[in-house]
This record gives sequence, C-alpha cells and structure tokens, in this order.
Amino acid sequence: MLQRMLSSDAANAAAPTAAAAQQPQQPNAADAPLAAPAAALNPLQPYIPPGLILPKVPGSSSTVRSAEFAAGAYSGAQLPPERWPEVAVVGRSNVGKSSLINCLLGSSSLAKVSKHPGKTQSINHYLVNRNWYLVDCPGYGYAKVSQAKRADWHSMTQQYFMRRGTLVDILLLVDASLPPKEADLAGAEWLLQRNLPLTVVFTKIDKAKQQQAGPAGNILAFRAGLQAAGLAVPAHFATSAAKKLGAQQLLQYLAQRRAHAAQQQQQLLQHSIS
Repeated sequence: MLQRMLSSDAANAAAPTAAAAQQPQQPNAADAPLAAPAAALNPLQPYIPPGLILPKVPGSSSTVRSAEFAAGAYSGAQLPPERWPEVAVVGRSNVGKSSLINCLLGSSSLAKVSKHPGKTQSINHYLVNRNWYLVDCPGYGYAKVSQAKRADWHSMTQQYFMRRGTLVDILLLVDASLPPKEADLAGAEWLLQRNLPLTVVFTKIDKAKQQQAGPAGNILAFRAGLQAAGLAVPAHFATSAAKKLGAQQLLQYLAQRRAHAAQQQQQLLQHSIS
C-alpha cells in the first residue's frame, strides 16, 4: 500500500460528488471552533474527530518565533537525534508542500519552492522555536528519477513513519482544487490502517477548476471516499498558502497535538514507575 501511496499519480478515485454545486468560502478563524460536529461542518472549516480529546494550550504556544533548517537526511542514519516532537509533511509532488511549510513558518524561502515537481529528495528537519521539528518528506508522484532511486525514497519515508519515536503527527497534503486522487486516498488508507497519527491538510482552497466541484465539493468527495473504504475520517484543515488561509488554525492544532503527546509520554512514565 505504501508503494501505491508514493507511486506515480493514478486516475481520479470514483468518490461521490454530491456537493458539486457548493461554492467555496474563506475560512474564518473566529467562526471555526476546533471541535465542530461533523454533520454540521462546513468542509472548509477545521474538523476534529469527536473522540480526539486535545488539551487546551496558550495562544503563544502556536506562535512561530524562530525557524531554521536543521538537517537533511538521505538515509535513516542521517536523521537527527530524537530530541524534539516532530510533525511530518507529505504529499504529491505538486500539492504545494513547500509553499505551505513556508506559510506556517512565516518564511518566503526556507523550504525551496520549485516549478519542477519532486525537488525534495531528502527528509528535511526544520527546527521551530528551538523546541519542535516540522519535517518535510519527499513528495510522491512526479519526480523524474529512476525506479531504484524512487524505491529508496519510499523505503526511507516508510521507515521514518513507522519507527520515529518523536513523531506526533503526519500531515497528508491533498490538493483541494482537484477531485480526489487514488494516490492520496491510498496514502490516507495506509497511514490509518497502521494507526499512525494523521491529519489531512487540504491545500489550494483559493483555486477552483472550471466545470469541477470546487474545493468544498472536492473535500466532501475525499471524505466520502474514505468512508466508502470503511475508514474513519481523520482531522482535517483547509488552507491556502497564497492567501494565508487556515495557517493559524493549523498551528494551534499542532500545538495541541504536541501537548497531547507530552501528556501521554508523562502518563507512560508514571505508569512505568508505579
């Protein structure tokens, strides 16, 4: 399944598009509680599964005060020590991954944006506020490299997801301007089936293709595709790096995820002592 997740982009999944006529609206942070009920949810507002209980955190914990490139790994041996909580970012090569990373970190060039898909070939760690990592993983889909090289990337990313003890969340980026892609649905399925932490981040909600459902309809279709496969819908956010939509909501959520992971670690430590 990971090979499907990180293979060349497949044909569009046949997910339902009942909301095709719905037009996108810009998310408003003030109007978007992070735990809105799924049934009443505007697809362009954040969705947190009802069973996911996250701690409250101060607003300052979601503020990015500093960000710097820390390490680029071409093999597991080159990854930095497991010291800080890590949030990984993965997605198809043209999904706008570098743009979103720069938007979250308040930078215009920290993550290199290229017109040529597949530029990221290593697992890149960015140290944020000197206490957590945002991790840029190689994109999947369009990189013009040999099959052997692509297989190396796949294996390294898989090992990182499965073995990294400090990994608190994986952000799977999905282009909301397009109908659901089989590769993206397969990626979500692979992560969910292995009980890995997953948050779907829809990108490019400011864009809409002619004669298509638009971002809101595409998000609903992606959710329906997961449900048709018997999978629970994970937390998801709608963003636009170009217009800086959804970034602060996502940063607040990631602060909660890090606090939640710290609580769990403390509970495990106390249990092992008692």
